[in-house]
Amino acid sequence: MCKETGCNKRPSFNYEGEKASYCKDHKKEGMIDVAHKLCLVLECNTRPNFNYEGEKASYCKDHKKEGMINVVSKTCIECNCNTQPNFNYEGQPSAYCTHHKKEGMINVVDKTCRECNTRPNFNYEGQSKAYCADHKKEGMINVVSKTCRECNTQPNFNYEGQPSAYCTHHKKEGMINVVSKTCLVLECNTRPTFNYEGEKASYCKDHKKEGMINVVDKMCKTHLCATRVQEKFDGYCLRCYIYTYPENPVSRNYKTKEFAVGDDVIQNFPDYIWIRDKTVNGCSKRRPDLLVDFYSHILIIEIDENMHDDYDCSCENKRIMEISQDLGHRPIVFIRFNPDKYKQNGKTITSCWGNNKKGICVIKKTKKQEWAERLNALKEQIMYWSVNIPDKTIETVQLFYDN
Repeated sequence: MCKETGCNKRPSFNYEGEKASYCKDHKKEGMIDVAHKLCLVLECNTRPNFNYEGEKASYCKDHKKEGMINVVSKTCIECNCNTQPNFNYEGQPSAYCTHHKKEGMINVVDKTCRECNTRPNFNYEGQSKAYCADHKKEGMINVVSKTCRECNTQPNFNYEGQPSAYCTHHKKEGMINVVSKTCLVLECNTRPTFNYEGEKASYCKDHKKEGMINVVDKMCKTHLCATRVQEKFDGYCLRCYIYTYPENPVSRNYKTKEFAVGDDVIQNFPDYIWIRDKTVNGCSKRRPDLLVDFYSHILIIEIDENMHDDYDCSCENKRIMEISQDLGHRPIVFIRFNPDKYKQNGKTITSCWGNNKKGICVIKKTKKQEWAERLNALKEQIMYWSVNIPDKTIETVQLFYDN
């Protein structure tokens, strides 16, 4: 058994040359699998699952050669599919992969979240995985994946030839993505998503050849629409979903809060020339929610639902910098307005918005006065910054954020 107190798992890990003493969950830094055959590639300590059909496993997923398949694991029963199956109807053994699963099938292999059928990665530090990203509790972290040396984000970056150690936000100068496959063009470190139909992704968007398409992401099922889809929109992109199902609550709730705030701002400041949800001059194609140019400086209002709590901080910072670049690095004030819940002195202030019986997003009857006060606070900030030039190139004001 594993040497860790209270652990009954079989040990497979230790330092090279030592007997197996620890399981995968409790292995120490630098320990490798000393109990099983490893990938044939020198210095690779991963167990092999891949080879050509009919041969014994000799290579791991990262080092498999073209044409090699998983010769160890059970595969999906769909014809010519070599993917591991995780799905079937509840109570049945796994038989289908995620791509070929039938309606109503669930993941019957992996441990699922305590509140849904999604695979869990989150819990409090030192605890076993129990919750998915949507249902994790406050203070929970990803206890499954390796994390960045400086935060709890999964790392993809390091210097060439080194194992991943840093996330995109904390990577050092000269570090590259050492996890993901990169574009075939020399010295391009971008993840590839393009190739000719039926081929594996080999080129990035900038280096794709004529006739190549995105072979990685699912595309909207509307004819000639080349936008990536989201699962919650039934195979459509958001734009096509709203057009196809205009009466669906998802469609009717689209940007409801953003429109409510924008309408109020424009009504209260009709003499200003507002640019609403449109790209500004530049290459990034970023679309601020509301923008007004005072010539000496620019004011941008962003409606950050739930404080954009589920957004990657590095992505938000990148967005701000790209907008700044598009505007020639002129002084900008960003007012970030949260219409939803936040914490003040340890007390949770609930959102002013909720869904009615039809699933439509509306202002709660008990919150109408508070909503008016929030809009008034925004109005005061607009009035202040209309006559005051910021000292910094980028000035950020957060309204109704956790203090």
